[in-house]
Amino acid sequence: MGLVKAIATVLVLWSSTAWGATLTWNASSGPDLAGYRVYQCSQLPCSQSADTATLLITLGTTTSFNIGTPAVVQYYVITAYNSANIESSASNVATYTPAGTPPPAAGTSTLPTVTLTVLGSPTSGQPWTVQAYPANVAGTVSVEYWINNSLDHMENVAPYCPFDGADDGTHCVTRLRPFGSYTIEARVRSNGIEVARQAMVVQASATPPATSAPKVMLSVLGSPTSGQPWTAQAYPTNVAGTVSVQFLINTTVNRIEGFAPYCPFDGADDGTHCVTKLKPFGFYTIEARVLSNGAEVTRQVIVVKASSQ
Repeated sequence: MGLVKAIATVLVLWSSTAWGATLTWNASSGPDLAGYRVYQCSQLPCSQSADTATLLITLGTTTSFNIGTPAVVQYYVITAYNSANIESSASNVATYTPAGTPPPAAGTSTLPTVTLTVLGSPTSGQPWTVQAYPANVAGTVSVEYWINNSLDHMENVAPYCPFDGADDGTHCVTRLRPFGSYTIEARVRSNGIEVARQAMVVQASATPPATSAPKVMLSVLGSPTSGQPWTAQAYPTNVAGTVSVQFLINTTVNRIEGFAPYCPFDGADDGTHCVTKLKPFGFYTIEARVLSNGAEVTRQVIVVKASSQ
């Protein structure tokens, strides 16, 4: 039973302090919604995983809660839960600051910090991505990414990954990226206002070291240009872990070979080596994508003309 991954919260301060402050949030769009839980923290980071959050109240499907007028600064996060008591990830942090709270002492920084980290090994031609870790940021947090000095996209919920589709909802995952130089800048916003930024340069190398880079060689077996039976074979070498080869024929995924020999056509191997089989005449674009432990590490494409002449 799915729940919304994160709930956007807004801390609304009413005009009269007698009314107190009210937390409001967007309703969960997940199925089988039973209600919400409001957590309170006296310090940052405010999260259940950091053991800093205390359950304040469990609610039904209402989307607001009056927190009163706390005497000190407090932080709040909201989660949704369903009838099976499965709880969503927490919302962004909302901050309550009581009137008259003195500013921080001189020399005490209130600015958030952001750390930009590369995940993977772009310099050796491996799949990679980048993740931003905004910390000590209150309110509704988002990260704006600029790649090669152009705005790419905005990440509104953690994990904060600069490439679209490079996260699975829990953490940034490595993805194969084109070779080249990337200037990646993360601009962190709190309640829509930029509060911090960091830039870094990543060099994705097209010449990985021979000692660590996987290789793939795609070879034709037989004589398709003279109308003879033929097949093709991929030779992945220097690839560690559990190796498999995904074959695309004419840009469509055909099959995955989970063990050697790696032949692109079903039934074109005898368990020891690829064997020639009669294939229809025509053009074949054959692409081999080599996976190591489930992550793509290299690929190669060849074009074969199976001639009727």
